[in-house]
Amino acid sequence: MKNFISTLSSVLFVFASSFLFAQGNPEPVAKEIIKAYQKQDLNLLKVHATAMVLNGLVDGYFQTNDAKPLVDMAADWDGKITEIRYKRISIMGTSPLLAFAHFGDLPNGKVKVATLTSLNESPWKAFTLGVADMDKEEFLSLSTVIPTEQESKPKPKPAAKGPDTPFKGFSVEMASGETFSNPSLNKLKASLKSLDDDNFFLILNSSKGFLQTTISEQGFIVQHNHGDGMFEANSYFTFEMLVDIFEKYLNNEDWKGVDSWVSM
Repeated sequence: MKNFISTLSSVLFVFASSFLFAQGNPEPVAKEIIKAYQKQDLNLLKVHATAMVLNGLVDGYFQTNDAKPLVDMAADWDGKITEIRYKRISIMGTSPLLAFAHFGDLPNGKVKVATLTSLNESPWKAFTLGVADMDKEEFLSLSTVIPTEQESKPKPKPAAKGPDTPFKGFSVEMASGETFSNPSLNKLKASLKSLDDDNFFLILNSSKGFLQTTISEQGFIVQHNHGDGMFEANSYFTFEMLVDIFEKYLNNEDWKGVDSWVSM
């Protein structure tokens, strides 16, 4: 029996190692990203940045309000990764894989993580800015293994309502003072499209809480509150991404899975 267990363990180890190799091990890239913040090495960070944030990585980036907290988190890093956990998200018809590499702990109980993403087994890149804090409970709820191919396939959407069908139980508030109840998808899209420097925010209320957005030079900022405090998405959203998350919210789909969230 002991020999059988040893043999089985070896087979499982080889299988797991092969699958990890096929996807690519995120740990070396995670270490490079943390090192880039620790050493404030802009060129190294650019190597692992996605096109979405590359234009924002300019001289002086590490002194910006967005980057300073991340530099502080990486400052005392000992060069080790404690654990890596994974999550698959669904966005605009794709299912990118996210990896969260735990590299330290914060006094408030949260964990420091390097955040990475890979789509269709592409090389790992920094997800959003590459470093973030995360509630420990949220981190521990993530998968310890890379999801299988079957798990990675987007789940079919339930039959959606027509674009002009009202969604009862929802209401909208805007910076312009306009308010309306039971929005249709078309009405909500038009309202989101109307956001500008004067009419700069929109709140979509539900019975459970609210999802809101405001404009910025980098893109749309998205936040939510559902009774456990305010949270903000790590990413700046394009208009297409913004419509996607608000549509998911209306349809009671996995809108939180569109991004990772930081407590405010």
